Amino acid sequence: ILILHMHSISVQCRLSKLRSIISSKTGEVLQTRPKILPHKSTAIVDIRLDRPLCMELFSDFQQFGRFMLRTNSQT
Repeated sequence: ILILHMHSISVQCRLSKLRSIISSKTGEVLQTRPKILPHKSTAIVDIRLDRPLCMELFSDFQQFGRFMLRTNSQT
């Protein structure tokens, strides 16, 4: 179980699906449907929240499009 932190809100969530691992420099897909997510990698994932939460797209409004995932005191 992960904790999603956004501004002053903290909500429990789960990673429901790993879609792909992408290159952080070029943005191209390196691997589709990976089994595990390597340390310090960039990926596209599906997150399932325990309750509904209103968020903005980062591309539309950067200040309100940021969030952080934490588990066991690790980001």
